[in-house]
Amino acid sequence: MKKKRFWRISIGVHSELLLLSAVALMLWAVAVYSDAYEQLHDFIEAHEALELDEVLVGLICAGLMGFVFAVRRMNDFRREARFRRSAETQASWTAVHDALTGLPNRRFLEQQAVQMIAERGGMQCHAILAIDLDGFKRVNDLIGHDGGDALLADIAQRLRRLFPDDIVVRLGGDEFVAICKTAPAPQLTARAEEIISNLSRPVAIKGFHVEIGACVGIAAPSDCQTATLKDLLLRADYALYSGKKAGRDVPCTMTRRWTGQ
Repeated sequence: MKKKRFWRISIGVHSELLLLSAVALMLWAVAVYSDAYEQLHDFIEAHEALELDEVLVGLICAGLMGFVFAVRRMNDFRREARFRRSAETQASWTAVHDALTGLPNRRFLEQQAVQMIAERGGMQCHAILAIDLDGFKRVNDLIGHDGGDALLADIAQRLRRLFPDDIVVRLGGDEFVAICKTAPAPQLTARAEEIISNLSRPVAIKGFHVEIGACVGIAAPSDCQTATLKDLLLRADYALYSGKKAGRDVPCTMTRRWTGQ
């Protein structure tokens, strides 16, 4: 919609410029045909007492300054248009990304993830890894909210490195989701264990060496051939819940035996 509006404005400006250029060309042709300059010169000489030549010079100067003013305002308009496009782009990005980590957020997952997954082969080609940090609240209480934010930003960077070509989403708080290419169950379990090992590495923040754990819930399309993104997210979340009950740093896979009830 915004693009259509931009093109309508652009076409309107160019049409107006073309029309004014055509009118100017017609006036010039009439002036040449009627020897307007010679007539104006004779008229000014015949009425020298009125000092019309000075008035003409003043009009020429005013016209030049008006032209300069118009050019400057046009440049201002272009800068403002660029600024607005940049602001709109930034606002659109901010609406679907987490400000702290830069990762896509829950709104992205609800609005854009399905289309992106479809472009990459559909949901049948992807698995869901639901990730929850263990011990984050304790660390957050220890080093403060600023330190907790720094830890979350560091966790986001680690997840980006683990999933460079996949979709990583921060759902909120210490909850994340990775949407990656599906694989046999042992490979997905191994990848979940890699996530746990990577996120459990200690990190120095504000002079403290802090360490957290992670639980990962796995849901693959092979568990349910009619699975949608919403279905797999729910299954991964249930698997995550089961893993947290089993203990810290445990990956858990949702099997097709689960009915969602």
